[in-house]
Amino acid sequence: LACVATALTIGAFAVAARLLVHVPVRKRKLVRRVAITDLHRFAVKGLERDKMEACMLKVGDCFPADRMWALMRTDKLGEFNVEAPRWVDKMKFHAACSAGPALARLQTEYDDLSTRLTVRSKESHALLLQAVLDESQEREMAERFFEAHLRDCSDIASSDANVTGRGVRIVRAMAG
Repeated sequence: LACVATALTIGAFAVAARLLVHVPVRKRKLVRRVAITDLHRFAVKGLERDKMEACMLKVGDCFPADRMWALMRTDKLGEFNVEAPRWVDKMKFHAACSAGPALARLQTEYDDLSTRLTVRSKESHALLLQAVLDESQEREMAERFFEAHLRDCSDIASSDANVTGRGVRIVRAMAG
């Protein structure tokens, strides 16, 4: 019995798994079993992953709540249609690939039932934001928080935030 640790990316979520390979002596037929060791999803595109203890998967469905929300650049809002969502290039969003290290400084947690997003500093663990994303006033407060955070972590003047794509709108593809 040989154990090999591996990380798999399946669809839009990350799964850490241990691949167990057993080669029976008599039949010489390779048998593979996979043990899921961790489940992760990114409830808000551009922010940190959430570790999940368990989830229900349905054939043909996406991983539950993966990238349900996104930090969209305000200068790219015309490319997103909440009623008819389609694939949008990752550079249209604020994420590690487009926002630099600013978002990596944040520790985030998302609660499915309440749609509450909690943001803390990775360095100090200080609570920076709690917002229920289904509530428009709280979502707008979160947008202002991310705009200020991106601005404060860059060399860009605050008056240029929307012009340079630093403006943030938190969008949701589907209501469910």
